[in-house]
Amino acid sequence: MPLSRKIVFLIALFSSIGLSSCVELLNEVTINKDKSGTAFIGIRVNALGGLIDMSSNYIDDEIRNSIIHFPSDAQTKLKDIRGIHSIETFTRIGQGRIGIEFQFDNPKALNKAYYKLLGENKKWYYPKLLRIRNHSVKAKNISPYIKRYFQHNESFITKSNLLKYLKYTTVIHTPKKIMETAKGNVAADGKTLLFSVPMKKILNESASCGNYFKY
Repeated sequence: MPLSRKIVFLIALFSSIGLSSCVELLNEVTINKDKSGTAFIGIRVNALGGLIDMSSNYIDDEIRNSIIHFPSDAQTKLKDIRGIHSIETFTRIGQGRIGIEFQFDNPKALNKAYYKLLGENKKWYYPKLLRIRNHSVKAKNISPYIKRYFQHNESFITKSNLLKYLKYTTVIHTPKKIMETAKGNVAADGKTLLFSVPMKKILNESASCGNYFKY
C-alpha cells in the first residue's frame, strides 16, 4: 500500500473507530535562530488510549501491519536527503500520533523532505511549501494539492461524514515572539502559532491553509 494511501486509510480508520475524537493531519515545525529545526508530519488523534487493540477488531493483520509500518516507509524516503537527520518514527497509536519526526539543517532541506513525502523530487523551480526567513514565515496554500489527492485516491472520504472529524493543522514554534500574523492563534508564550482548517472547507475551496506571519 503506497505511503499516501496509508495516510488516507488511517484517517478513515480513526474516524470510524473514534467518532468523538478529532483527527488532524499535522504539520508541526520548530524553528531555531539559524533557521534549522525539527519537523513532525503525520496524524494526531485525541483520546487514543487502547485504540491499537481496539482496531484489531476492525481490520485484518495485513492492513494493520501496513499502518504500523507507514512511518518507517516515510523514514526510508527521507534518509538520503542532505540536511535531514535524527529521524524518529512514531508507530504506537497510544502515543497520540502516528508519523515521522526529523531535524533539518536549513529550509531547503525541509522543503526537499516535504516534496519527497509527496512522492516527488523537488526541482529548483518548485515553490517552497514553507518559506522561512530571518523574521518571517510563509506557508504556501496547499489546499489545491490536498483536494486533488483526495479526489484521485479515496473519494469515499469526500462523500462521507468522516470529513467533519478531519482537520489540517499547522503548528509552528519560533525562536522569538510572534509580532504579526494573518491567521491562527498565538499561544500564551507568544512563540507558537496554531492554524487549523477543517478538511471539508479545504475540499470545497472555501478556505486556504496558507499563512504568513512575522516574529
